Amino acid sequence: MRTKRFFIFLSWLAVLMSARVEAQAQADSATPQAKGGFPVSVSAGLEANNNHSDGIALGMQVQADYRVFPFLAAGARGGFSSNFSFSNTVEGGGFVRFMLPLWGLRFFAEAGAGVSWIFLYEGNMAVPLYGGALGVRIPLGARGGIYLEPAARVGVPFLWGAGVSIGKDFSTGRGKEK
Repeated sequence: MRTKRFFIFLSWLAVLMSARVEAQAQADSATPQAKGGFPVSVSAGLEANNNHSDGIALGMQVQADYRVFPFLAAGARGGFSSNFSFSNTVEGGGFVRFMLPLWGLRFFAEAGAGVSWIFLYEGNMAVPLYGGALGVRIPLGARGGIYLEPAARVGVPFLWGAGVSIGKDFSTGRGKEK
């Protein structure tokens, strides 16, 4: 029962955080910096993964990245997943993303590392987290900067994961023509 309450709490926290980011973006839209945009993206999403060998876990994640070059971004990600039985996992770490723009989309490959805290009935443990991901960023508006991002990942300790995120790219500020 505690696990379910904790998952519900984290779900509401992620929703509130994404609403806060959007509200801040709207408040900043009158500033010269926002009109020209800056190379930062934030997103929140849902994922299915194999964080435990006894089945599929469902979870959510939030991330932010900074585009160092048009083809390279670095960022941080945090997430939570549960198999709703005996295993909960909290992940945190950083990543480097290489992007390839084609056909109005942004295909990417990324490498990441961090730590994964696994909470089991038998005990808790912290283990290294590392792996890679492939995905695509699909813009949903002409100039708004909102995007959808499906991705698949492989690595340790989760073996595999697949999910979709929705986010905001602040480099496409108001008044900036594509």
